Order: sequence, then C-alpha cells, then structure tokens
Amino acid sequence: MIKKILVSVALLASVAPGAGAQPIPANPAGPSTCLLTPNVFSVIAPTKCYGFIERNAMQFSTGSALNSTGNTAWAHKAITAFGLTPPANVIWKDDWAGSANFGTTMTGWTVIGLHWGNYPNALDNGSDVGNVSAFYLFDAGAGTNNVALRDLQGISNASVVYTGGTQVPEPTSFGLVAAGLLGLGAVARRRRQV
Repeated sequence: MIKKILVSVALLASVAPGAGAQPIPANPAGPSTCLLTPNVFSVIAPTKCYGFIERNAMQFSTGSALNSTGNTAWAHKAITAFGLTPPANVIWKDDWAGSANFGTTMTGWTVIGLHWGNYPNALDNGSDVGNVSAFYLFDAGAGTNNVALRDLQGISNASVVYTGGTQVPEPTSFGLVAAGLLGLGAVARRRRQV
C-alpha cells in the first residue's frame, strides 16, 4: 500500500509544471510547413517554427499592439501555437541591414520572426517561394541579443515578438498529473476502508 502511494507521488512530482525540463507543445499546422533544417541560425538552435506565410508578416513596428487581428495577427498566432501567452506589444522590429544583433536582450523562450523579400531557396525544400515569413522558437538562455543568421541575403525584416518565457508543460502532462491525483485518491480511500 505504502509502495503504491510512493510510486504515485513520484509520478506526480515527475510531471508537475516546473519539475524539470518540460517540452514545448507540438506546433499545429501552419499555413505551410517551414523547416528547421538547413538552419539559418549559426548561434541558436530553434526548437519549432511556424510558417512559411506567403506575405510579409512583419508589417508592424516596435511597440505595436500584439493581437489576433491586423498586422500582428500572424505573430500572435505563432506565439499561441507554441503554447505561450502573447505579450501586449511587439518587443523589437528591425529592418535588417546586415547585422546579426537585435537591439534588445532576449532571455528564456523567445520567438522571432523573419521575412524574406525575395529569397530563391527559403528553406522549403528548394522551391522558389519569394515573399515569405516564418516565426522561430528557441531558448535564449540567460540572455543574448545575437541570433547570427547564416545568410542575410533576402532577409528584409526581423522581429522579436516574445521573450522571457519559461518552459511550458505539454497538455499530456496535465493528464498525467490528474491521473496521479486520482490514483492517490483511490489508494487513500482503500486505506480508510481496510
């Protein structure tokens, strides 16, 4: 009996939010599939991507209200798709000019958006997609402003739309927590009956 309780408690502790590294939820299907490889980033390693979106989805500026309508709708959708809560405003927007640095420090889970104005091989299996955008999720760690893009050609806009996030438990983790609590309740009930 005690052994069952200890196993249930161990299971509960192993899946509780904040108990160790929790993976980001799977990305629901975007407008079309963007790839993480080949990687355009040489310093960071994105975990998920959202896009390609066949337009400039970065048509906003630093401080723009980030919501589900208007010019920031795709950024809002991407952040939500990654299982994160969108902030109130766009954190940083850069009209790219060959620099690999943003003018803001990124920490923890971060989402940036990139727009290719005319990029003939924009990471979608080699076909010419031209005017496209995609959003990338990565862990910026304790802090960085450098994403070190491998090929700046064709990239016209880049935006930080989310940063400072902590790791998010998958929905299945909540199911395991609920199952563990039910198991503990059943064991406690049996103990009272004996």
